[in-house]
Amino acid sequence: MTRPVPVAGINVTPLIDVMLVLLILFMILTPLKPRGLDAALPAPPGSPPTPPHPDPIVLLRSDRTVFVRVSGHVRYGRVVEAMDAARGAGAERIGILGPR
Repeated sequence: MTRPVPVAGINVTPLIDVMLVLLILFMILTPLKPRGLDAALPAPPGSPPTPPHPDPIVLLRSDRTVFVRVSGHVRYGRVVEAMDAARGAGAERIGILGPR
C-alpha cells in the first residue's frame, strides 16, 4: 500500500469564499454610508454689509433657503438638530452665516 504524498501548496478555496463574502458585504453597505450635509457658505468679507438689525425670520415661499447664525455659547449638537429640523421641514439649502 502506498502512502499519499503531502501537497506543498496552499488550499485557496476557503480564502476565495471569505473574499466573496466580504465583497458582497461591502457592496451592500456602501450605499448605506452617511451622506454629507449640503451647506451654502456665506460670501467672502468683501461683500456688501448686511443690515444691522434684520428680521429674525424671513419666509419666502419660492426659495427654500435657511440661513443659520449662532452665538459661541450654543452647543454644536443643538445647531445640527436645528439644521436637521429645517431640512425635515422642506429646506433645500442651508447657509451658515458668520458672526456679526
